[in-house]
Amino acid sequence: MTFQVTDRIKIDGNKLPLHSFPLESYLSLMDITIENDIDCTAMAFRSYFATWEIVDSHLYLIYLSKGFSHDTEFGLNSIFPSYADRVFAHWYTGTLSVPLGEIVYDGSRKFGPVHKYANYLKIVVKQGKVIKQYESDKDYE
Repeated sequence: MTFQVTDRIKIDGNKLPLHSFPLESYLSLMDITIENDIDCTAMAFRSYFATWEIVDSHLYLIYLSKGFSHDTEFGLNSIFPSYADRVFAHWYTGTLSVPLGEIVYDGSRKFGPVHKYANYLKIVVKQGKVIKQYESDKDYE
């Protein structure tokens, strides 16, 4: 299996990779499928990539793209018709995982490549609001 291109998250002006997929719960809840009408590679099984931002302890979806890069804009209003600039992620409750620092292990396992980072920022979100942040040496807990 090929390593999947990650979503991104802007925190304090920095764009970082995001090892979580907050939009998936909304798409599932609303029974929405994003069709990929662009040639897709094995790096893009989800057919989309999202960019998120945390502002004043709130999680926002700020950009959607289709295909296998972050460069083909899809448009927030294609899923959220009343929103063009950003969407408050009120549907999301969970823990976001943001890799920090250098990759300390770059190997593979049965289901695809493994990239282990030195540390991860964990952002606990409840109904779109950040309630806690901490660092961990584990990507998924």
